[in-house]
Amino acid sequence: MSLKKIYKEIQKSSTEKIVVSLSEWNGSGYVDIRLYYDASGGQNTEWKPTKKGITIKPEFLKDLGEGIDLAISELLGEKQLK
Repeated sequence: MSLKKIYKEIQKSSTEKIVVSLSEWNGSGYVDIRLYYDASGGQNTEWKPTKKGITIKPEFLKDLGEGIDLAISELLGEKQLK
């Protein structure tokens, strides 16, 4: 994996965060959404990835985005999205 670009970090707790990144494997780009944990035990915040996450091929991103938008709309209601 030569390319790793982080687009968003979402602090879940003081010891966990969700990281959205772009990565490359065997010459192909992927979106990775993964849970990271503080491996330092609160000493110096050394973030490491867990197995909890998903790596998504580019051809599935549009459908995934549509599914997430539909779930958000139903969960929050259309008025709260605008």
